[in-house]
Amino acid sequence: MRGSRINVLKFGPMERALVALLVGGLCTVPLWGQATTSAILGTVTDASGAAIPAAAVQVKNLGTGLTQSADTDSQGRFRVSDGCPGRIGTL
Repeated sequence: MRGSRINVLKFGPMERALVALLVGGLCTVPLWGQATTSAILGTVTDASGAAIPAAAVQVKNLGTGLTQSADTDSQGRFRVSDGCPGRIGTL
């Protein structure tokens, strides 16, 4: 087609701002799943597999040296929350 023209969309300042907000908002969606804390859940049992209630559990972050403690419940379960992600060890 001779002499045909392609129409190009022209955005004004308001449309450009709206597009920038939409694109910026969509780019941050994957970041919502990032966590800055961790939790460790477990059960303390003896050699026969029976739960050990009221056992003291200590978890140490090997990177920071931070140690956290928890006691097991009546079924031997424990939870250590609000730790920093990283390499951990039990004491």
